[in-house]
Amino acid sequence: MKTALKKRKQVELYILNNIIASVIMTAIEDIKGVITAPEATFKRIMEGDHKLIIPLDILIGVGILNGIVKFLQSPKILGILSNLGTITEGGGLIGFQEQMLNEAIVAPNIFEAISSGVVTTIFGWLFLVIIYYIISRIFSGKASLKELLEVTGYARVPELIGATVALFLASLNPFFILFLMLMFTLWSRVLDIFAVKEANDFTMGKAVATVAIPIAIYLLFTLFTVLMFLGI
Repeated sequence: MKTALKKRKQVELYILNNIIASVIMTAIEDIKGVITAPEATFKRIMEGDHKLIIPLDILIGVGILNGIVKFLQSPKILGILSNLGTITEGGGLIGFQEQMLNEAIVAPNIFEAISSGVVTTIFGWLFLVIIYYIISRIFSGKASLKELLEVTGYARVPELIGATVALFLASLNPFFILFLMLMFTLWSRVLDIFAVKEANDFTMGKAVATVAIPIAIYLLFTLFTVLMFLGI
């Protein structure tokens, strides 16, 4: 009886290990495919079971790394903007400097930086994908919100790579790090186009419009905020 029970547990453990190994290998293949063959990979992802575990893991990884980079870079950024504030006395920067920099730039400790990075990354992703979903519906798209979350989650792989590179280069100039991360973010937005296209079975024109509209609104809002911040 004990022998039979032991064999049963061994079989169950063997099956579980195989399932885990299969999931990991599939995830690695999908992550690699997003970089090397995005259109075909997103199509394959759409044909499978829709699960958000791997996309969420990618987003959490991005958030953790971004938080660490923010923590390491914040003293340098604060120094640069403090000098800018001295130069631009009489402008809008001085009035906002102490309050806004402490809240938006400086991370008091690494744990707060990481938690802030994860929350900001995930909620930013959710907000953007909801807008994608609304625009997709206007264009008669067929993808569900969950499907869009899945494919766009995989599209964040370049941001994960960029955050990893930024971590190793965190001792360099903050503006260079910012430019570097923006390039990887732009790469992810390009992948969003392929993700939205395959999820909704869109033409390339509809996919580009779906992704470009919220990004254009965000850029205009950011520009307006920066100009207000500088008192221009």
